[in-house]
Amino acid sequence: MAIKKKISPLKPLYAKVGGFLDQGESGAVLMQSMCQQVDALLIQLWKEKAPHASEMIDLVAVGGYGRAELAPQSDWDIWLLVRDEMDNRCAKEVETFLYALWDMGAKIGHAVRTVKQTMEHVKEDWSSATAALEMRLLSGSGEIFEQTEKLLVLFFQRQKKAFVAAKLAELEERRARKGGTAFLMEPDIKECQGGLRDVQTLFWMAKVWYQTLCAKDLIALGVLSEREYDNLCTAQDFLWRCRTALHLEMNRPTNRLGFEQQVMLAERLSYHDHDD
Repeated sequence: MAIKKKISPLKPLYAKVGGFLDQGESGAVLMQSMCQQVDALLIQLWKEKAPHASEMIDLVAVGGYGRAELAPQSDWDIWLLVRDEMDNRCAKEVETFLYALWDMGAKIGHAVRTVKQTMEHVKEDWSSATAALEMRLLSGSGEIFEQTEKLLVLFFQRQKKAFVAAKLAELEERRARKGGTAFLMEPDIKECQGGLRDVQTLFWMAKVWYQTLCAKDLIALGVLSEREYDNLCTAQDFLWRCRTALHLEMNRPTNRLGFEQQVMLAERLSYHDHDD
């Protein structure tokens, strides 16, 4: 008797995003589609597997997932914000929820913390602070989320110089590690100079320094001209499309655009050779 192979619930997500890619949709549409599908899947699973915990815990997206920027093989980073220490029933339901996600093949980064623990962690680690900068409520009453958000606003107001300095140092170290040039034959489209991480770093610093939620506000503030902003967004969108295509073609979370992958992406993105 033939054994039926279980189909991963993630495959329809990838297929839908792949369909949009092949239709020539923008990188923003691809990111939005992936994020909306993951939101729906997570929220449904959370309420099914954790009916008691979901009434007491705020489920929050952070990092790239928080800013709604998800490629098919990206990690889904979530925080579960609790008022106090969890009771046994809550803890068991959270465990069941996480195991269900791992079983379906999702790449989950998670933390379960109180507001106090969250702020302690943010103060000790700039990576956590950066992830918190892009918090987004997925499910819950929102009370713990709002309490955390208010404390984070105060934290970033007080630490904006230190945060920007840390991000600039991080940028220089990353560029040096990745070759120190934007002109690489086989670039890492996320980490190399001129890659997605550079764009993200610009917006992180602007968000903290100018306390703005919208990148377009940088035009009114005189930080960027309209042309610079448009060029930046166009470049970012192109890189989003490349990263989505790369993840779909390779079926793993890679960002390195090797020679073989360049041929694959050229075909997938409908680039054609000229006679010369």
